Amino acid sequence: MQRRHFVAMLEEMKRGDRLVVTRLGHLGDDAADVLRTIQALAERNMEVVVLQLGKLDLGSAAATPMRTMLAAVADMECERTEERARSGSTRVKTERTPPGRSSSRPTSEQRTKIVTEYSMGCSVSELARRYNVSRASILGIVTPKSVPPAPLPLAWGD
Repeated sequence: MQRRHFVAMLEEMKRGDRLVVTRLGHLGDDAADVLRTIQALAERNMEVVVLQLGKLDLGSAAATPMRTMLAAVADMECERTEERARSGSTRVKTERTPPGRSSSRPTSEQRTKIVTEYSMGCSVSELARRYNVSRASILGIVTPKSVPPAPLPLAWGD
């Protein structure tokens, strides 16, 4: 858990205290984090009340089915994340494209043509469509780079 103030508050709590939150999501960043928080507080005999769930104490024995369901949701989130990573890896292998930036950057020859066509009146949008790049890429090519100003002398008379 990365929420500094929330962790500090949990450290201040004593055995038998009650933590009341309005929403389940306030207990953690994802389902697994929420479940870890609830279990840690239950081990310290603290009440965890989520008003969104109708004042149910998630640390009690009566809330065991709720915690079981939360654990299942955490497993689903984990599986989904792993599946997305696998599908991305499979796509890279089948398409033989390296991950990261696409190779649709204009070559130096294309850059020269872009500058020429732009100076002849072709619009930035048209050039972006023609060369299959973003308008920002075209603007980066056709906009003259500014020359940084000369450094100021350290002292007068230098």
